[in-house]
Amino acid sequence: MSSGALPAGLSLNSTTGVLSGTPTAAGPATFTVTATNGVSPDAVTPSITITVNPDTTAPTAPTNLSAVAGTGQISLAWSASTDNVGVTRYNISRNGAAIGTAAGTSFVDGSVVAGTTYSYTVTAQDAAGNVSAPSNTATATATGVRTITVDKLVTAHQGTSAATVSAAGLTTTGSNQLILAFISSDGPSGGGTESIRSVSGGGLTWTLRRRANAQAGTAEIWQAVSHAPLTNATITATQNSGSWQSAMTVVAFNNADTTNGATAGASAASGAPSASLTTTGAGSWVWGVGTDWDAARARTVGPAQTLVDQYFPPAGDTYWVQRQTGLTATSGTVVAINDTAPTTDRWNLAVIEIRAAP
Repeated sequence: MSSGALPAGLSLNSTTGVLSGTPTAAGPATFTVTATNGVSPDAVTPSITITVNPDTTAPTAPTNLSAVAGTGQISLAWSASTDNVGVTRYNISRNGAAIGTAAGTSFVDGSVVAGTTYSYTVTAQDAAGNVSAPSNTATATATGVRTITVDKLVTAHQGTSAATVSAAGLTTTGSNQLILAFISSDGPSGGGTESIRSVSGGGLTWTLRRRANAQAGTAEIWQAVSHAPLTNATITATQNSGSWQSAMTVVAFNNADTTNGATAGASAASGAPSASLTTTGAGSWVWGVGTDWDAARARTVGPAQTLVDQYFPPAGDTYWVQRQTGLTATSGTVVAINDTAPTTDRWNLAVIEIRAAP
């Protein structure tokens, strides 16, 4: 048994003669059915006309949409829609714009930015193109590691002995920024006798994070948090006693955690300067500041590190700031800030971990 062209979606069982299926196109269709028994003549039915009415019924709206944030992605899940014919797909929208489709009742959005909040809805669609009303709205904030960058860096070199050193022109673009002051200073020949008493400026509250001064001079890191952008701020460090030559580098960081990262300090009468810490967060950046009291000698920084500033004051010292060239991917990593030369001078070195904002 056979037939002429059937409406799309229908088929004829050649043995039983049963016509079955679900039409996929609306409108009339005319065909004939032929019964063949191997002996002529074949039996042919009169023309048969079937009119397929269009499917105009939309699926029900998906329900119970949820959005769960993971590292670098947001996972969506919902309850299935129903339809008089059948749901063929689900359409996913983020912040009002379509971002993908799903055959089932789940979807993973992997194109999210950490710290950004997203709103999602889902609609159901059937084969006829009917689209349901949107689901409930589900909202989630993406997690993951942000990339720390420098927003602004200013440096001051104090070449005459003074009780203070000031870095001017600190203008930042972000809010809730971590601000660090890296300070190197001359001092008496005995170790442990010189330090920075205070840091001020920008209307900020400054806190000492690390001091290394077991050898002559001092290397220090001070920290503040700027809750609003700064405009042409001047940051001033004040000596604990006396007047000395010094240098200060002030750095404002984007995407940095404003809570405390790890710190370390080291001093020695000779040898290659080195101080190590263990990172406490993924995506951290480690910086250091040093003082060489004995001589004005250029630094040769260790592997995968960059010299940020180096100053040779008239006193015959070396004041410098250096950092990792890149970020440290995983928490719990031991990071050394070090120089391979010089190796014959007294030195102090303080280092700090800048953590990535959550």
